[in-house]
Amino acid sequence: MPGTKRFQHVIETPEPGKWELSEYEASLPITEKSNPLTKDLDKANAEQIVQLLGQCDAEIFQEEGSAMPAYQRLYSESILTTMVHVAEKVQEVLKDPEGGLVVLSGGGTSGRMAFLMSVSFNQLMKGLGQKPLYTYLIAGGDRSVVASREGTEDSALHGIEELKKVAAGKKRVIVIGISVGLSAPFVAGQMDFCMSNPDIFLPVLVGFNPINMARNDPIEDWNSTFREIAEKMQKLQEKQKAFVLNPAIGGPQFSFSQEDFLSSILPSLTEIDTVLFIFTLDDNLTEVETLVEQVKKKTPNIQALAHSTVGQYLPSPLKKLFPSIISITWPLLFFEYEGNFIQKFQRELSTKWVLNTVSTGAHVLRGKILYNHMLDLRLRNSKLFWRGLAMLQRFSGQPKAQCIKSLLKAIHFPQEVSEEIQAAPISYHIQVAHEKEQVIPTALLTLLFRCSIPEAKTHLTASPSVCETIKNILLRLGRKRSADSIDTLKMTIE
Repeated sequence: MPGTKRFQHVIETPEPGKWELSEYEASLPITEKSNPLTKDLDKANAEQIVQLLGQCDAEIFQEEGSAMPAYQRLYSESILTTMVHVAEKVQEVLKDPEGGLVVLSGGGTSGRMAFLMSVSFNQLMKGLGQKPLYTYLIAGGDRSVVASREGTEDSALHGIEELKKVAAGKKRVIVIGISVGLSAPFVAGQMDFCMSNPDIFLPVLVGFNPINMARNDPIEDWNSTFREIAEKMQKLQEKQKAFVLNPAIGGPQFSFSQEDFLSSILPSLTEIDTVLFIFTLDDNLTEVETLVEQVKKKTPNIQALAHSTVGQYLPSPLKKLFPSIISITWPLLFFEYEGNFIQKFQRELSTKWVLNTVSTGAHVLRGKILYNHMLDLRLRNSKLFWRGLAMLQRFSGQPKAQCIKSLLKAIHFPQEVSEEIQAAPISYHIQVAHEKEQVIPTALLTLLFRCSIPEAKTHLTASPSVCETIKNILLRLGRKRSADSIDTLKMTIE
């Protein structure tokens, strides 16, 4: 089919039963693999969801020789050595701050982490009487800090232009680019630009895939793939002209014993109008109480996550406003000012771990998960486009070309997929798919049924739970593809 050269990096669909190798899909990057611990996540209740995600999160801190022995881990000597070298480079800038800058950059969640870290680091420096030297970049600008704008991370030129703005007039700039899957063009462009301007810029790439698993499909507005850029950085690391920090780790660590609290409120957090208040007992609790009372006038569905230090207690009037509270108590610290900031970072990180568990658990309880795959995702950037295509291959067992064809049909329906559309860049397909619902489930049903888009949509409309219906089909058919099996398939869903 025309335009298929853009799909040359996509693997051919493996035979059924060949997706797993050493308990992980052999052909996918680590950050795209499904964890065997959660292979039946869609069957779990709230308590089981919390326990399973906690087990996955604990893999962050496993050392070499455990779940993924072939890869560098968080505590691998090579990773720790690189961390020390990066810290030394940052220290050089902090000691000679005139004209210096440290930039943390990323798209989506990575960009939000860059924002939080840069703000916190600057507060720490102010408290120590030093000049703040940190700033952040997030794909799509500040609006992306509070609203999802995934498509903006697909432009390398956007990343470079944003970097040029914040670095104007600076003499020494360390750029820490965060891309979990080593895939975001926004970050790739910045890293490449830094390497082309070594007198001013030092690039540091942070991600969680080996270099050979970095995204290798063409970046539309750039002349190198992410993998090529990462490989170049890896070579420069020997001369400390660039650094790559890429331990292979699992998801975020659920590191404290709050399973009972979290599992008890998880079902209520799946309600669309639920509001979760997050605060510490060091905050102005009078203001928190006033805000809670105002929100309760509009929705009674409220919950709380409260951080406290040993000896602190939640005032009774505020406590009575919540049906239940996740209360996390931290030990007293006798360190200096820096020690208090370390605990602040721990509080922020643990909050994110809780929110990850809540969001994942909510999707499970609302029937959005097939085994441990988010089937009904919106194709808002290239990463999600390729992820969706991989799921079609995995669950249909159909050849790569057929899965691509079905995906494009589902995206562009009711418009026919002409040769011109087939040859269009990936960004065009994403633009069309951005606001469309159930693209992947629709495409998957056309592959399983060998039916039209309208027929697939009719089946989806009649299904109370799309994922459960598809799972039942897959289990009943055992991936057999015959004329009889198609009739059985239609009977199953009808």
